[in-house]
Amino acid sequence: MQLPNSPDVRVERARSHYPADSRYAQTPPYRKVILTGPQTDQRQIVFRYRVTTVARFEHHNPPIWATPHPHDFTFTICCESPKSTADIYGCDMVETENNLIQWLKTLPKLVNDWPDCPLGTTEEMAVFVADRFEVLDPLAVIQQVEISETPNRTTIYEVPNIQNVSDSSWWSRLGNVCRLWHRLRDYLV
Repeated sequence: MQLPNSPDVRVERARSHYPADSRYAQTPPYRKVILTGPQTDQRQIVFRYRVTTVARFEHHNPPIWATPHPHDFTFTICCESPKSTADIYGCDMVETENNLIQWLKTLPKLVNDWPDCPLGTTEEMAVFVADRFEVLDPLAVIQQVEISETPNRTTIYEVPNIQNVSDSSWWSRLGNVCRLWHRLRDYLV
């Protein structure tokens, strides 16, 4: 079942646990909500967050296994986000989990039909999720994606930092960093 994945629908579903009047705010509802004074410690601390959900998909690994078979795949997103003294927390894990669940529902049930996943491997899936899934909080950055077919087999993809300008995804990642910088600047102003 393909669900609409417009930004407004994604935000509404992901923030369904918030009061209705705070679901659509441009700034996440948990940012800049605690009153601080000049005597308050104003530093930001960076935290890492891990959000996991399970979704059933089929895949096959041609040319060895040509027949699709199902798994209850475990998807884990590890992100990093700053938390200032005025924030309740740095990343809303309920929002991120809801967003991940809704986003996964928009994907074809056969992993091999996902863009860039012709072999249906957990390696391809991890890179695909890292490149396509977006955490709604503009200050949160995905650091790692883990995909498991079974509890005892996990593929871990460490999202690369921008280091090599010859990397084909370098310019795309640079654009993401620039967008993140502008969001951070707007948030701090």
